[in-house]
Amino acid sequence: RADIVFFISNYGDFTFECKKLTSAENKYLKDGLIRFIRLDYAEKEDEAGMIGFILDITIPLKLKEKVMSFHCISLIDKPVLDFPYSFWSKHTCENSKEILISHLFFYFSKK
Repeated sequence: RADIVFFISNYGDFTFECKKLTSAENKYLKDGLIRFIRLDYAEKEDEAGMIGFILDITIPLKLKEKVMSFHCISLIDKPVLDFPYSFWSKHTCENSKEILISHLFFYFSKK
């Protein structure tokens, strides 16, 4: 089941998958993003989101490169709602529909 699902009136559900990341780990793709592509999550939605809780500020840039080659149609190198650690990507799902994913990264310092 998804980590966060919002219901927005006149819109529908908005689903987020969350991952705690210590590096640009493959689990972000293979245990997270893949769930949207396989239609485990957001089967009827055109948009969804991934949230990464990161301990290293370089992780978003490294993951952006990995996301580009993961069932990706296009990468939109533009912040989500002007949030600096974010980007968008569009992917082809198993049923050939497209889904737009917002990627948001929240940095947590160990200090």
